[in-house]
Amino acid sequence: MTNNTVKPPPADSPSVESGITDAATGHSHEPKIRYGNFSDPRGLVVRMLRSRNRAAYSGLMREGLKIVARPADWLLSKFDRSTRTTSNSIQRPIILVVGPPRSGSTLVYQILARYCDVTYPDNLNSLFPRSSLLAMKWFSRKHPPRTALIRSCYGQTARFSGPNEGFHIWDRWLGKNRYETIESLSAETIHEMNSFLNAWTQAAGKPLVNKNNRSTACIELLSRSLPTSYFVLIQRDKRDIVRSVIRGREFVQGDKRIPWGLHSQDVHGSTDPLGYVDDVCEQVEKICQRIKHQIESVDEQRVIALDYSEFCRDPEGVLHRIQARVPGLSLCSELIAKELKPFPVSSDKFLCAEEEARMDRCLNG
Repeated sequence: MTNNTVKPPPADSPSVESGITDAATGHSHEPKIRYGNFSDPRGLVVRMLRSRNRAAYSGLMREGLKIVARPADWLLSKFDRSTRTTSNSIQRPIILVVGPPRSGSTLVYQILARYCDVTYPDNLNSLFPRSSLLAMKWFSRKHPPRTALIRSCYGQTARFSGPNEGFHIWDRWLGKNRYETIESLSAETIHEMNSFLNAWTQAAGKPLVNKNNRSTACIELLSRSLPTSYFVLIQRDKRDIVRSVIRGREFVQGDKRIPWGLHSQDVHGSTDPLGYVDDVCEQVEKICQRIKHQIESVDEQRVIALDYSEFCRDPEGVLHRIQARVPGLSLCSELIAKELKPFPVSSDKFLCAEEEARMDRCLNG
């Protein structure tokens, strides 16, 4: 495998914070990259427009609306802190969906958000990064939309009421560097995080659920910092994950060789035409090993491990299993009976023959 490593972008590097993906810039021999998390932002916009995916269109629209909402967000931020509680003792569960990239975690997040009686940061809330708590209290939807729209595009969901990854919230504590693995937090930061989440769940009167890729790299840290946190761990066949990550590189970065996400490497200057396959395999292995190591340190009662295929075949059964493990979690039984059905198990399309052979050799070696 290639030994080239990519340096994370500087902390103050500009970026497009859309929640679509976690990606980073290439080596110095790459063309100059103006965004910290995307190598080809203009091309990404074009690919999203061509995707015919409503969730992709929704993500692009929100990027424009964020600019329009800035004055209101700034004004509301003056009152946001006064709405927080002084207590940092969270009374209700914080349910975090974690798992390797492209493992089905967004689908699980959407199902939990719709069919459990929970609160979550939605797409409307993401327009107010400075005043997200106050915006949640003022603009939160009291009831789910009349019809489900279980559709996503690399973490993006459709509709203002759709569950959002919440980078606008977690970045304030975990930082904006998608390549940085946070190992510790100051006591002040932990207090601030607990105070904020306590105020959110108290105002909503419900447990909070969220899926954010950064949580996967911080399971152990978050389990120690958030005493009422529970982790819904999604597991999926590694080959399907590798295939999906490679296709994701092509969609998000415009080039399979450009790194995308934690533990990925830049093979743009490599003479090996299939070096990116090795990199993605190594990336997935490292992430899976990190998850395994972190989960071992968490009380097993706070971890609900799910197989992606099992979830697709029996989503209602899995919801009941999660409910049995998380205290105070209620299901929307009428909504489940009315519309929740099994999902077709999505198995990513095969790569070309050379890529498939390289992937098998790498994963089996």
